[in-house]
Amino acid sequence: MDNSSGIYLILCIPNERRYVGSASNFRTRWNKHRMELKKGKHGNPHLQNAYNKYGLETFAFSVLERCDKSILIEREQFWMDLIKPEFNIAKFS
Repeated sequence: MDNSSGIYLILCIPNERRYVGSASNFRTRWNKHRMELKKGKHGNPHLQNAYNKYGLETFAFSVLERCDKSILIEREQFWMDLIKPEFNIAKFS
């Protein structure tokens, strides 16, 4: 995990559901996801429910693309359209 910016994927391995997000800093964003999940206060109820059922060790965080912060939303939409992640609740299109 590094401090670069870009688009990431969170995969819940047991049910193979995915979440696509953008981050100005991958390390900071993944840490925030984990902290919110552990506290039971994640803003995405689908991710929170999967965490409650399967636990944090079943989530995999991976970088889909590194890109400049100025095009994060555009690139996030590209990946959401391509992957059609099941966990995302706020669709851009």
